[in-house]
Amino acid sequence: MGGRHDRSSTARARSTAPVPDGSERQTPAQPWPRRDDEVLIAEAMALLPPLRPRLQALIRRIEVPPPWDDEAQRQRWKQDHPRVPVSSDWATYERWRKALIDARLKWLRAWIHRLGDEEAPAALCLSGGGIRSATFSLGVIQGLAAKGVMRD
Repeated sequence: MGGRHDRSSTARARSTAPVPDGSERQTPAQPWPRRDDEVLIAEAMALLPPLRPRLQALIRRIEVPPPWDDEAQRQRWKQDHPRVPVSSDWATYERWRKALIDARLKWLRAWIHRLGDEEAPAALCLSGGGIRSATFSLGVIQGLAAKGVMRD
């Protein structure tokens, strides 16, 4: 079952790398995390140091089994988690798996929203593709920096 939570489990990004003789060769890039919860937890760990201990505990507390279509990984997961009842029905298994992913996302969102003002990240998004909008955006950023609003 695909859906919004799964990334391709077998696809690896490929990039080209220069070789000393001037040609290029295909090299496998690092695989992307496979699910939305993995991506968001990895980003939160990098950007929000105060949440790291909680997120590490969340990963251990709510473990998500592999997708149904990966029989070998599913069997390995069952062996590593013998006390967890695993359904033999595809639809039931995937509903259970999605519920675990959603639980992780729910905890992550709750913790991010509870961060104090000093710990919470902020973003400034500016839009436009022309020279006028770029000039205006630069002026806004310079004005905020002059007022001491921008920290980094």
